[in-house]
Amino acid sequence: MSRNQQKPSERRSLDHYRYEVPNIIDELKLLNPNEYRIYCKYKQLAGDTGISMKSDSALARECGMGIKKVASAKETLSSSFSELGGLPLIYITKRMLSNGKRDSDLVAMADIWMENMAYMTRMRKRRGLAI
Repeated sequence: MSRNQQKPSERRSLDHYRYEVPNIIDELKLLNPNEYRIYCKYKQLAGDTGISMKSDSALARECGMGIKKVASAKETLSSSFSELGGLPLIYITKRMLSNGKRDSDLVAMADIWMENMAYMTRMRKRRGLAI
């Protein structure tokens, strides 16, 4: 069966091979390159509604940056964005091991798809494009 003949449910089964970034992220230039890279890595790991427990050191290694840059990016991504109605891009829950040592953070993706849709609809209207 060719790719064009696949049913939508069959195409969805391929979702673990890709991720989507809301257009508003690029349109508003909300993030610097390091923040954008970490956001995309979390989208790859967690999808739209999932979570990630990847350590900062693993993120740094996989994204080709230092651990301080990862920490800074996570701080920005978890702050509220007025352009998104005050939502952050990620939610971070700090975790501790039973021995009292710090564990990796639990990171959940914020759902900004409605904000993305509203913003992009306004932009398309302003630009005279069909909705």
